[in-house]
Amino acid sequence: MLEKYVFPYIRKWCVVGGLCLAFPWVAYAQQQKISLNIQNVTLKQAMEQIKEQAVVNVAYSKEFVDPNKTVSLKVENVSLQTALTQLFKGTDVGFRFLDNSVLLYNQKEQDSSGAASKEQQIVSVKGTVIDQVTGEPIIGASVAVEGSSKGTSTDLDGKYSLNAPVGSTLKIFLCRI
Repeated sequence: MLEKYVFPYIRKWCVVGGLCLAFPWVAYAQQQKISLNIQNVTLKQAMEQIKEQAVVNVAYSKEFVDPNKTVSLKVENVSLQTALTQLFKGTDVGFRFLDNSVLLYNQKEQDSSGAASKEQQIVSVKGTVIDQVTGEPIIGASVAVEGSSKGTSTDLDGKYSLNAPVGSTLKIFLCRI
């Protein structure tokens, strides 16, 4: 009789403990180690090689970042953040990590647009949260500005509207039962 109640309880806690131990091994994109030896290749080719090694997405606007710019980099077993810092040293290209993506931008354009001003500009952000598998809108998902208490929930059509500082990151939280 005791086995009927004790073993499922122990099994459940073993699974929970195993999951807790596994999470510290998950690395952020910028902490992944890469090795590259590229000489006089285009920025686009360099980012393709980095994308393959680090398993990250890379996003940039051709309007602000020249993909045909020639770059060189030689690094051995360094973090992605260190490699990108060395790659873009002495250029106008900046980068930012967002989840499993690297976003490239032109630092001069961003600075001249007033992003570095003392007063934080607020913009209205509107969007729709959809399920990637089914394509259906997700009702009641929480959308929050990272590092603040600002947030909202999606409506019956999966839509949200939120005022957020320029350059801030939005996080989406789902509760599935």
